[in-house]
Amino acid sequence: MEHEQSGRAVSGSRRWPAAAWWAPLLFDLAGLQRANPGSLLSRVDLAGADPAGPGAGPDRSGAAPGGARSLAVRPRITVSRDGHPETRFECAPEPGPDALLAALRADGPAEPAPADHGTVFWDPGAEAGPAERHAFLLDELSSSSGAWSRRADEPFDLLGLTVHADRAATDLWVGRPRRGDALVLRLPALAPVDMIGLTYGLVEHLWGLDAEGLPEAPPLAGLPAHLVHMR
Repeated sequence: MEHEQSGRAVSGSRRWPAAAWWAPLLFDLAGLQRANPGSLLSRVDLAGADPAGPGAGPDRSGAAPGGARSLAVRPRITVSRDGHPETRFECAPEPGPDALLAALRADGPAEPAPADHGTVFWDPGAEAGPAERHAFLLDELSSSSGAWSRRADEPFDLLGLTVHADRAATDLWVGRPRRGDALVLRLPALAPVDMIGLTYGLVEHLWGLDAEGLPEAPPLAGLPAHLVHMR
């Protein structure tokens, strides 16, 4: 997942040069999720990896693409609201919070992220509901984006994530390009305190994991995939 800048492909974010390109997007989505618990940002497809198929709605981000990437895929966000059908929108790789808020408001009322998002540590507590836990996970993934490439011998790709309809689990889609496969990491509903540092533990698990014998999952971004139940 790369931007083209001056004819050179780079994988970092323009907004946060030391982070993965998707880190600002997940950070902004986390803030919106905090502010809008009635609208679950239930699926974030970063690479056209969604096993449910393309089916994305029109781009309502209001922003021009954030630069061409080696794959002509734009992130797709699915919004689930109780009593309403799911909606989807595409966005630029780094659309910014205002464009994302406008996309949410195209299908219903939505509030901007809290003013202190990103400046004050937020802990929704052990009794947090699904939306608050999801917001915390998005924020944690954003802040630890460098973990996926911390192993120089084998970097991994975060391809997306989806919350199960019963809110009891979340799947992270992770590519292992050097092995030519992908894994669906099924996480149980974790308390926020248990998500801190989660990514680093996942990377160590991925590195040592042999996919042989694991249940098959639908392909992700063209890669054969297997399911891993995390505990």
